[in-house]
Amino acid sequence: MYDLTSGSRKRSIDLYLTYTGLFAITATLVFLPFIVCGKSFIWTESPSDGLYQHLNAFTYIGEYVRRIISTLFTERRFVLPMWDFSIGYGSDVLTTLSYYGLGDPFSLLAAFFTPSSAEVGYHIVVLLRMWCSGLAFCAWSRKMGSSKTGTLCGALAYVFCGFALNASVKHFIFSGPMIWLPLVYLGVEKVFRKERPIALCLAVFAAAVSNFYFFYMIVIMTVLYVLVRGVSASEGRIGTYFRNVLKIAAASVIGFLMSCFAIVPVISAFLSSSRGDSTYVHDLFYTLKEYSAMPGTLITYKQSTLWAFPGVAPIAVVAVFSELSFKKKEKWGKVLTCVYFLFMLIPFFGYALNGFGYVTNRWIFAYSLFACFLLSKNLESLLSMKPARKMILSAVCILYAAVSIILQGSRTENVMVCMAILLFCLIFFIHADTVRSALARKLRPVGVKRAVQCAVIGLTLCGILVNAFYRFSPVESSRVSEFADAGSAMEQLEGGDGRVLSLIGDDDGFYRVDNGAYGIINRNYAIHQGIRSTSLYWSIVPESLSDYFENQQAYQQMKDMYRGLQSRTLLMPFASVKYYISRASVASQTPYGFTKTGEFETETGEKRALYSTENRLPLGYTGEGYIFCSEYLAMTPVQRQQAMLEAVVLPDGAVPDGSSLRHADVTFSDYEIPFSFGESNGVEVGVGELTVNKTDATVNLTMDCPPGVELYLYIEGLEFEPKRSQSSESAGSARKSAYDRIVADNKAKYEDEATDTTIRATSQEGVYSWIRHYTDKSIYAHGRHDYLLNLFYAETRGDTVTVTLTEPGFYRYDRISLIVQPLDGFEESLAALREDSLGNVEIMTNRVEGDITLETEKILCFSIPYSDGWSVSVDGQKAELLRANDMYMGVDLTPGDHHVVLLYTTPHLKAGVILSAVGFAAFAASIAAGEVKKRGGKKKGENALRRV
Repeated sequence: MYDLTSGSRKRSIDLYLTYTGLFAITATLVFLPFIVCGKSFIWTESPSDGLYQHLNAFTYIGEYVRRIISTLFTERRFVLPMWDFSIGYGSDVLTTLSYYGLGDPFSLLAAFFTPSSAEVGYHIVVLLRMWCSGLAFCAWSRKMGSSKTGTLCGALAYVFCGFALNASVKHFIFSGPMIWLPLVYLGVEKVFRKERPIALCLAVFAAAVSNFYFFYMIVIMTVLYVLVRGVSASEGRIGTYFRNVLKIAAASVIGFLMSCFAIVPVISAFLSSSRGDSTYVHDLFYTLKEYSAMPGTLITYKQSTLWAFPGVAPIAVVAVFSELSFKKKEKWGKVLTCVYFLFMLIPFFGYALNGFGYVTNRWIFAYSLFACFLLSKNLESLLSMKPARKMILSAVCILYAAVSIILQGSRTENVMVCMAILLFCLIFFIHADTVRSALARKLRPVGVKRAVQCAVIGLTLCGILVNAFYRFSPVESSRVSEFADAGSAMEQLEGGDGRVLSLIGDDDGFYRVDNGAYGIINRNYAIHQGIRSTSLYWSIVPESLSDYFENQQAYQQMKDMYRGLQSRTLLMPFASVKYYISRASVASQTPYGFTKTGEFETETGEKRALYSTENRLPLGYTGEGYIFCSEYLAMTPVQRQQAMLEAVVLPDGAVPDGSSLRHADVTFSDYEIPFSFGESNGVEVGVGELTVNKTDATVNLTMDCPPGVELYLYIEGLEFEPKRSQSSESAGSARKSAYDRIVADNKAKYEDEATDTTIRATSQEGVYSWIRHYTDKSIYAHGRHDYLLNLFYAETRGDTVTVTLTEPGFYRYDRISLIVQPLDGFEESLAALREDSLGNVEIMTNRVEGDITLETEKILCFSIPYSDGWSVSVDGQKAELLRANDMYMGVDLTPGDHHVVLLYTTPHLKAGVILSAVGFAAFAASIAAGEVKKRGGKKKGENALRRV
């Protein structure tokens, strides 16, 4: 067998230095389009996760860590901020930002970068993560006995695979598991080789604290690896196999226990968040379009395949086919390869590996890792194939190329170029002996080895750079245009709606800013600026928020993305909304009671108007009357918002016997107004159904609305069935020729079916509102069928509301109504709630306190989202904290003077810390036991030598 190790064993440092040099060169070439085009790695195309989530969180984490360190050194005490009012309506810092890298050691490097340099730090961490994923691969690959050259090729193919080219720059945190999985595998291999399990404990710990979402996938992949690889590592001995499995399980449990301080709270928060409300339904199989693209995704990046794009260099695909094509003593590699293929082909596995949320194949980095490992492991044998093996491998590669050419989804220019490289790699391996013989005439043996090494590394780089070219080059795609200009990301983050601070000034009271212009999507603002808003977009949203928004029908799109309170006049006071931002050009789209206080300009030159109101409630206000939650839920959404003005909504049975609180008799002032369907464009009106025949079709609702009211369009029981493709319909037309029908039918097979539609309502005053409805085939489906669209308050009204339906299809509904909400008595109701308010309010780290004086028993309500982490004490005595007004909090107070203190601790953090203490103790004990055993073995050896 041809040896690529250059004879003697070299120190590992030589391998890592060589890899580092190759990584630096490759990364420069891969990301050259970013440099040439002056672009950053911060993704800004909608939904702009890179900007509003990843960079936002990275900047906040830097400020957060610096604050903790500063307190530690200046005040000589460790304080861990666990609640922040600038995260949405106020949220837990640890659980919300855990998904975005709060526990990731690489993200913690943000502490070295201030907001002005955060973008630089972001880029450094992106490249550092990628580099470290290659180092981790090298460590595992060498442990498995791969050659140096094979390891270098495999590492480069892994670091720059399709998953990495997409995830590393678009989703900042997604490249983390590419480091931890090979390190976990390395730890497993050490146990198989009867080495100490320290590395496995530490790798599991690091993976768990870094990101719970990918840790779930790593656990599954590790279990699979241990079960399959363990048979070979145990040499078929059942006892050895089970002993190894038990040792690995024990070490993994210790590593997991060590991480519990971070992972227990976030898992608890995730399980109770809106992510569990999905009604998504997946098919048994993917569509023809998705299957036809899969052959191409093995060697290229293709976004339309639900992340199923390992996209490894063509030379690695040859190695995978080599593994499948020939009998070997160790079959574990072949088994795992087939399992990964099965995972790609069946949607259920994408569903299960995504935590049973929806089908997506973000686990694919594990397949990329294994494919690149097969390259590192099989490279020597590929250069020394026998004739029969060459023929079989050639047949498999040619068949693969033919399938990719035949299938429409894989027949892209990128795939064809990579296919040419694959076939060139095949030819090189087939004629490797001839190449070496030719080189031997001119070079010494060492020179021949070096030439072959350079050739295989060059072939690896060719595949990587071709994929990068088709992914990022502005000549071939516009992908680079999706990213922020270099040096502009923080300006976009802070210079959008965040510039409202320049107008708000020194307002030190408690307030929130509503962002209800429906086109402004500066979600999360810049949370390190401390702006308290009604907009948020995080993966984990507290259950109390999602319940409230669903009960009030007050959100437009997803249950983890809220863009204000729909500018609903009766909802904003309960959130302590004092300020409202709108586009300066849409003055008509202003909620009742708000007056303009000024304008500001965003970094893009867009003008915003700032409005303020006195119709708000403070952080702590009081109510004497109450209703129970069951009564509240029996009302319509429009009635629920009115009910909170007249009574505090409390859990059933929350009022104790003997209480002087009164049960309120709530009255409602809303009523429906009749309407008729008028002029339409592309819409056929039926009984309980609208048939839409084109995109952006419209239908008018004619009405007679009174002035001086807030107007709502209420749609109940909406179901959307996408209309059958026009191509497919025409395929069945008798007037078409057989050829035309075949062409049209084939086109229809490759068309995507709409899984969502947008409904927009526009009044004659120019005010509009929109919602997005998802079918159960959408990954964002959460079972919503009722929608309330706010058309704002108006002193005068036109007689028409235009409804726009964006997608062709059948819109079936139970009921459509126009509801008016008079605002008579609105200010008086707020004044009554403000009559007895919490005064001397101080908001500190994890603590809110204030004073109040009452003449009668009342419920003190807080405009703070309810969480199990909050506790309340009144006059130094612990009291019961109630869930009040659906998503907020309250406490029952007797007459008199009271000092109220709210304290916050992340739920289950204490339990997690205790478990971590147990884990670290077990880890220390295992190290100590290993040392004792090691010394005992050494002593026995010395005694044996003495006896000899």
